[in-house]
Amino acid sequence: MAFLIPCLIVATLLPVFGYGETCSSPQATFSTYSTTEILMASETVFIAEFELTCGGQPGKGLYLHAEISGLHVPVTSTPDTNKYQVSWHMKHSVAKAGVYTVNIYDEEGYAALRKAQRSGEATDSVKPMISTAIKHKGASRPGFIVQTEFVAVLTAFLVWWYANSVKGRISE
Repeated sequence: MAFLIPCLIVATLLPVFGYGETCSSPQATFSTYSTTEILMASETVFIAEFELTCGGQPGKGLYLHAEISGLHVPVTSTPDTNKYQVSWHMKHSVAKAGVYTVNIYDEEGYAALRKAQRSGEATDSVKPMISTAIKHKGASRPGFIVQTEFVAVLTAFLVWWYANSVKGRISE
């Protein structure tokens, strides 16, 4: 019985102290990136970095989650700063050109989003804490249509052919 009382106290206080900080009046400054060259990467990478302020104060120590077109990813943070980052990757064939909306949720908002998804309710009623859009131009192959090695081999062949034909005319 003596063990049961501390367990009950911890169980009742855990939800109160288990969440991270909360953010009122969130504002963020975003910097975004997406892969544009197929040759340099095997997959398309998307990165959204942001600095968060809560009511004019730096938003430090928040546990945030992101939702991008149904994909849920954690938001990483730099210790003791208000800088956060979201990143994910897709195959080049799947990552079409367009605008990708990144919705950032705090713990309470993310719990409400997951609850709405599990129960089959519309997730539009759950508003994100902040959100941004990444404009992806699509990943393409830069440079020439024909590879440089092919042009070099073709040039070497033409020079050899021309030299061989001139040699044939001289020896006649």
